[in-house]
Amino acid sequence: MMTQRLTDMLNVYSDVQRRYFLALFDQKDRKETCVDLSDSDFLFFSSMSVAKRNRYLVDMRALCRNQKLLDQARELRVVVLEMNAGLGTSLDIHATEGESKATAVTFPTTIEEISILEAKFLHALRRRTDFRSFGIIPWNSERTQKGWDRIAKKYVSQFREAEIKFYPHHLQADFPRLKSSSHEPLEEGREEDRFAPGGHGQILYHLYFSGAFKKLADEGIDILVLANSDNISATANPFIAAFLAREKIPAVIVTTDRTDKDIKGGILALFQEQLRLVEIGEILPNQVGFFQSLGLKKNHKTQPFNTNTVYISLPVLLQFLQSMTEDEREQYLVPKLIVNKKRVVVNGIEKEVEQLEGAIGSVVLKFPDTKLINVRVADRISQFAPVKTNKDVEYLYQSGHFFFDLETATLKVCEKAVGGEPRAASSDAGNEASMHSRLKRRQKSGV
Repeated sequence: MMTQRLTDMLNVYSDVQRRYFLALFDQKDRKETCVDLSDSDFLFFSSMSVAKRNRYLVDMRALCRNQKLLDQARELRVVVLEMNAGLGTSLDIHATEGESKATAVTFPTTIEEISILEAKFLHALRRRTDFRSFGIIPWNSERTQKGWDRIAKKYVSQFREAEIKFYPHHLQADFPRLKSSSHEPLEEGREEDRFAPGGHGQILYHLYFSGAFKKLADEGIDILVLANSDNISATANPFIAAFLAREKIPAVIVTTDRTDKDIKGGILALFQEQLRLVEIGEILPNQVGFFQSLGLKKNHKTQPFNTNTVYISLPVLLQFLQSMTEDEREQYLVPKLIVNKKRVVVNGIEKEVEQLEGAIGSVVLKFPDTKLINVRVADRISQFAPVKTNKDVEYLYQSGHFFFDLETATLKVCEKAVGGEPRAASSDAGNEASMHSRLKRRQKSGV
């Protein structure tokens, strides 16, 4: 039951934000609080038959061999929503500086030092002609908008010349953390302890009920791509966009074969013959080891891992949603609740709190006929190169295994020279292959 104090706090939110949080909170009263992976209704891809896997998985490498899709992509109006709300505290990026992982992680090229977000902007400029029209929607929190604006200002004129549209900001809401013992909102301590980012689970709910979907549809937008801004390779892919339009299904999710680097992220499974996203934060504590081993044992088939890149066919999804009642739309667009338990220190006393979250994948998988576009490990870097920890920065930008190709504005794998040392694929990329990255920890002075 919601407390009066929490009800009062939610009154300061917009109607859409309040309804979203209430829909998450209402799930707390249901019996199912954790996912039991031993349930016989679960079937994991790591032990699935080839025929069954092929019903849900589309091989990215095979998709890219279909050159007809490129012609079809040139008829599509595409918009990318850049999810740029990740604060990057694990990388010592401070919220007070208005930066995020996408704007603060930088690396030198042969021309200048650029951030991950700048690299993605360059990619948009290089590949603009892949589509009939192209636009970018910024999805920030209030704490990351300043960093986005700083970089976006540098590209306004180039985007205008290329006829790339910058859409207005959409801001992610921060919601109250709850005391685990009473479900009262935590009201003591620092603001960052009392509130938590609402996460990307709210995006489709927000876009539909705020009217943003309708505005995009009125412009004739065909495909909406949802991509993490800290993933330099999460860019609009013409093969995937054209495949989605051709199949006339609401959505696809980009996955990759799971590796030992992915043991904490979400995986895909079947539950009662329906695709389902399973996050480590929602499983029983005694099943963490089993969860982390899926797809990594010698006798296992590959296990699709969620990259958090989603393609939405806007006309098909809207037609599907508009066939429902208002209550049914609410049910479809609210993610499955994940209760993320945290410990915070307030006045020297440790308190256990809960933040209510949801993954966007759990929404997308409710849509009929959703497919997984799966990227093999060998091709992983072409679609999935996220920065979550300092080790990711070292691997992607310091190891010499990869270089940023300015001509195509993509991260590429270096060829191996004799003796096993990496070298660039071309002489022009030689300096880029040996590049090292650093984190710009911008001070309040802006230096």
